[in-house]
Amino acid sequence: MRTYFAILLTAVLCLISLRRQSLSGSGTVAAALVGLSTASNDNIMFTVVLLAFFISSSYWTKYQARAKARLDPCYAKASRRDWKQVLCNGGVGAVISVVYQYNFDGRRPADMSLEERKLMTLLIWGYIGFYSCCAADTWASELGTLSSDWPVLITTLKQVPPGTNGGVSKLGMLASFAGGALIGLTADVA
Repeated sequence: MRTYFAILLTAVLCLISLRRQSLSGSGTVAAALVGLSTASNDNIMFTVVLLAFFISSSYWTKYQARAKARLDPCYAKASRRDWKQVLCNGGVGAVISVVYQYNFDGRRPADMSLEERKLMTLLIWGYIGFYSCCAADTWASELGTLSSDWPVLITTLKQVPPGTNGGVSKLGMLASFAGGALIGLTADVA
């Protein structure tokens, strides 16, 4: 049953993302692999966290698209995630999910050794931490670019134009915190 759920959820999200031009063709294939390896996990937290990251980040990527395009002429192309971007923001999470499934699918913590429970905890926290970082980065770059204040370069603390790599703004920092917090709270609720 879980396999059917994983296939259906992944197919629906990939088709919607392709139609909304959130993913390129190669990005859709990579997203299908990430989605299937995650949604097939018997611990629903993995799927819920991935959904929270994917849906929120897709929303913020499309948010104020015209304003972002004025700042960066390449924005329209960059807003469609390709396989490299998908694997950078989902590959590690997918691997953690598969390792978790291999070791712990269908098992109860009460039936595990202390070492196994430690590994289980490490994988869960690693997964949450990974997607918290991904959400923080995505939200900061997508919303920080829209800040009315000029960002400062993190290495020199001098003002730089919006969209400059390494530039941070107050709005971007707040967005980063909010993105990471959303993932943490989502994992806690799930």
